[in-house]
Amino acid sequence: MGIFVTKSASWWASHGPFEAPAILDRSAARRASPITRACAHVIERLGPFGRETPIVFGSTAGDIDGLFALLEQMHSEQGGLSPIGFSRSVHHAPATTVGISVGHLGPVVGVSANEDLAAMALLEALSLAQVHGSAIVAVAEVEWPTAFDADTFEAYAAALLLGPVEGCSLNLEASGAGHLDEALEPGLRSNPAARLEHVLRWAPAAQPGDSVSLSPRRSGSWRVTCLS
Repeated sequence: MGIFVTKSASWWASHGPFEAPAILDRSAARRASPITRACAHVIERLGPFGRETPIVFGSTAGDIDGLFALLEQMHSEQGGLSPIGFSRSVHHAPATTVGISVGHLGPVVGVSANEDLAAMALLEALSLAQVHGSAIVAVAEVEWPTAFDADTFEAYAAALLLGPVEGCSLNLEASGAGHLDEALEPGLRSNPAARLEHVLRWAPAAQPGDSVSLSPRRSGSWRVTCLS
């Protein structure tokens, strides 16, 4: 019995708006930032999960708009900073907000690894799943401010559940020089979180020996393989 992808879901901006996630309680839904709502939306689509299932949240910049708003407030010196605004700006707040809403008791881990984001979030979740039997990966990235002087991309969020599967075990390893993979839609290619979409599209039909590449721009590629 191996650990493999058992459920998955993704969303990006060109898919259009989604209904308010029912997984968030009323208070959390009212205060949730766009990245938190997107994260909650894809986790909700996985369906029910154990209260002690580890959650790995991956994002390079987190709620960057909320952080910039706080910095602007500090610069303008217009009163004290909002405690709610500060709590929303914490990097792993999207996952912990979902966790508090559902009474989650398991570990929550935050990962920020820029172009290696999807691979590192998956690697962390694989390690946790080996111990706990299952793990959730949730990644999300919203558009970066123009001050970053980076390529533009669409907001993206995805979640997958790792659990026991007969006959196929997920393996992740470095695989040499990287290249810019053109398989994703143009609006997703520069979004570091969207590299997980390669795994979501590959996993449902994967057979032992099949593999897919998560290809960053500068560092070495990462290859995900289904081992028997």
